[in-house]
Amino acid sequence: MFNRGWQPPPKIQAQQLEEAKKFYYNDNQLAEDERRQLARYFWQRANLYPTIALPTTIGFMVLPSYLKKIKVLPAKGSYRFMQTCLAFIGLFSGVQLGGSIASFVQTRNLQSDAAIQSYKLLSRYPSQLGSAYYSMTVMDKNLKFGDPEFIDWKKTPIFPMAILMNPNVVEKVTHEREEQYEKYEKRKEEHIKSVINSREHGKTPLQGNSWDKIIESNNPGQEMQPVVDDFTDSEKKWN
Repeated sequence: MFNRGWQPPPKIQAQQLEEAKKFYYNDNQLAEDERRQLARYFWQRANLYPTIALPTTIGFMVLPSYLKKIKVLPAKGSYRFMQTCLAFIGLFSGVQLGGSIASFVQTRNLQSDAAIQSYKLLSRYPSQLGSAYYSMTVMDKNLKFGDPEFIDWKKTPIFPMAILMNPNVVEKVTHEREEQYEKYEKRKEEHIKSVINSREHGKTPLQGNSWDKIIESNNPGQEMQPVVDDFTDSEKKWN
């Protein structure tokens, strides 16, 4: 189980608990269509950041060169430090602009107050978080964020990361990993048995399976010859 170890100051803990309560209250009022809509909006928001941040970063970087060209800055001299600083400014500005555009457009299309409040609470954090949470809860309502009053915050990440640490989520992920491992072990065992069985019958694994069917369909009525013998005969011819 997750153990947070370091604890934030009491004031920050109280603020996080208050946000968690607000989110829990609004999240439980969302319909399935609203969850699907929020999942799509946060996914779009995550993709909007690089779409806007990249042009603004490049634009700010080339600004000194343009100012030199129009003779606002002296032609002589290096402006690499200025370009680096402007690149960071452009990146930050692009991210902020992208977030503002997304919030303005998307909140206007949300119908209920619960959806708007849920969106606003998570929009201050990485958009991948909201996209993952709402995509997950659309598929399974049992993975919704639990009541903050009954959460052991000493063993749970701070809000909003806590919304992905529902015990049902951890149990589901663990169960899926165990199933994948069991399937892998089963396929591995079947493959080993197939190889051993093929060798006992004097065939390669490919000959003993679907490869024989392909050759037989292309050469109906002809007797199958082991590939190993063909290679041996060809080697004898060269020797």
